[in-house]
Amino acid sequence: MQIEVLECDWGVAQRGDIRTLLLDVASHIVRELRDPLVDTIQVMNLPGQPPRCFYRIPDATKHEINLTAKDRRWSQFAYQFSHEFCHVLSGHDRLRDNPNNWFHEAICELASFFVLRRMAERWPVDPPFASWSDYSAALADYAACETHKYRRAAPAGPFSEWLRTNEWALRQDPYLREINGVVALRLLPLFEKAPNGWNAVRRLPASKGLIHEYLDAWKANVRDVDRLFVESVSDALSDREFE
Repeated sequence: MQIEVLECDWGVAQRGDIRTLLLDVASHIVRELRDPLVDTIQVMNLPGQPPRCFYRIPDATKHEINLTAKDRRWSQFAYQFSHEFCHVLSGHDRLRDNPNNWFHEAICELASFFVLRRMAERWPVDPPFASWSDYSAALADYAACETHKYRRAAPAGPFSEWLRTNEWALRQDPYLREINGVVALRLLPLFEKAPNGWNAVRRLPASKGLIHEYLDAWKANVRDVDRLFVESVSDALSDREFE
């Protein structure tokens, strides 16, 4: 995998430092993959554009990701890039205009939580640069702040009932961030317990069925070794109360 940081207005941050950081961000997912990720990612900071992973035109060989983070706000860089990197991982070009893209967005939000927490654990002993080791506390605080706001929005009753209530709205608008975040937080413990689940994300289906049908299609689409993980996702979206 290659990451190219384009010449843009990054504030006081150096492009080389940004690239080193983003490679570290990606590494916390890439190291869990059984098959290598060979994509090239170009990262830019376009004025007036939100963080996003652009859909590629036919025959394009590189992914393009826009970030809004600047200066040395490494937590924000990590949060934004890990979300957009997850779109690359899942091959989002083939999932375009799918009513289940809300679930895709939830997984990408989960990627941000997962990576920030992994970085916060790892950096005290293995930071990209020795001088960055103390920044691990800021990474942990950023992750805690983001997850806390979604935890406050989590349902008190059965999760499946809450999901049924919100699924139609999500199918109309996949960017309902608060709801996506609640789903992400629900599934985060599964990925932290079994990080090889990122292999299953590479095989998200193009099914347009409702979530229970979508999860069945996902289970059928993954390798045998990943089916128990997809079953655990189905279980987590069942009637148990939020944990």
